[in-house]
Amino acid sequence: MYPNFLIVGAAKSGTTSLWYYLKQHPQVYFPENKEPNYFAFAGQDVSVLEGPAPAHVLHRKLYYLTITSKGEYEDLFDDAGGETAIGDASVRYLYFPEACGRIAKAAPDARIIIILRNPVDRLYSHYLMMKGLYDLEPLSIEDAIREEDNRVAAGWDWDWHYTRVGMYYEQVHRYLDTFGESRVRVYVYEDFCNEPLQVIREIFGYLGVDPDFEPDMSKRGMQTYWPKSARIDWLLRSRNIFNRALRKVMPEGTYQQWVEKGMRMNSAKPPKLPEALRAELTEKFQPDVAKLEGLLGRKLPW
Repeated sequence: MYPNFLIVGAAKSGTTSLWYYLKQHPQVYFPENKEPNYFAFAGQDVSVLEGPAPAHVLHRKLYYLTITSKGEYEDLFDDAGGETAIGDASVRYLYFPEACGRIAKAAPDARIIIILRNPVDRLYSHYLMMKGLYDLEPLSIEDAIREEDNRVAAGWDWDWHYTRVGMYYEQVHRYLDTFGESRVRVYVYEDFCNEPLQVIREIFGYLGVDPDFEPDMSKRGMQTYWPKSARIDWLLRSRNIFNRALRKVMPEGTYQQWVEKGMRMNSAKPPKLPEALRAELTEKFQPDVAKLEGLLGRKLPW
């Protein structure tokens, strides 16, 4: 079995919240694995992907949920029963050119959901995640953007393609060309934040499930983690003598709860994006935003 609808991105644009709200609907099925990434990495060996850390560290932090086998992917949907809408939510699908064609081949009648965020805000949120949560960004935001071309040339994966991921026009155009306007819905993150229930109900209708169902929307998806203390963060999350000792005496579930509680206590408000860099990035993205507005036939709040 394959899904009959997919949330394909964009990353850091509210897809986790959208997935969480949709999966509460009794007529909607998602596997527990939110990001199987199958159509991005089908048949590939993700253990050799490049980045600023050893391959085993990248796999543990970024790719541990990724499925590359057709059989394993189909197994994700074995528990689907009589649900009307069967979904996959993997944000790499929007950016990876091959993913769109693979989805169309496997599920040509699938409905596609895209949610887009101000590309500057999306970029910075992605950077903060890589820097603060995953500890996989060694550079400042300015240097990371400056090094992007070199990183891409060196084969680093999409998580370090900060500006490229936010160039939405070609990515959205690809899905509209492949699936047609009737099977692709594009939403704007800012609209979703302002009127979440209205957007969710519209999506319910698009998926053919009861639009009057009201999910619990009191929780949001992934929150930015920025440590107050790098030392405490190191104690909590690195493979050091302290937490190795704790793992020996605590059940794994209790240990993970302890780490999560420590991270919450050590969480701080992240620094703001410097205004000069914001202005520079806004100018960089504007030609793409203008083309996207023409494609979608609407003014975007960016």
